[in-house]
Amino acid sequence: MLFLQEINLEKSSLNKPPNDTIMKTIQKAYILVPVLMLFVVPFAMAQPSAPPATPIDGGLSALLVAGGLYGVKKIRDARKS
Repeated sequence: MLFLQEINLEKSSLNKPPNDTIMKTIQKAYILVPVLMLFVVPFAMAQPSAPPATPIDGGLSALLVAGGLYGVKKIRDARKS
């Protein structure tokens, strides 16, 4: 019989309204969690940026050399005439 009384006491304690400090803590958590997510999520999902220095490969180097040589040829031709 004592065991049944203990169960009844535990059930009645579950029906009590929560303490004010507990409610204030829960309210702060409801405000704090979304605010923190606003600041943390963009950094967690950020895409990597472009590499700091893009290497100039062989094809682009050849075009730059060809353009420079063509410019030198035009200057020489202009001086001859």
